Amino acid sequence: MSPRRRPGRPALISRADVVRTACAIADLSGVPAVSMRAVGMELGVAPMGLYRHIADKEALLEAMVELVAAGPGEVSRG
Repeated sequence: MSPRRRPGRPALISRADVVRTACAIADLSGVPAVSMRAVGMELGVAPMGLYRHIADKEALLEAMVELVAAGPGEVSRG
């Protein structure tokens, strides 16, 4: 059974885009510079649009750690 789509417009970004962008911000300016506002600005979307992909900043930081720990490759879907 395929997952149900949310009503509304299709997503312009993916969870992977959000996590990779957050990591890029952390690489350039440090982890304290990572915020939903900064990630949204970098991706060209409203910060609230990120919550469709990431529950909150804590979940974003956890996903960043997972990405860095996994090394090159894809972001997990969790």
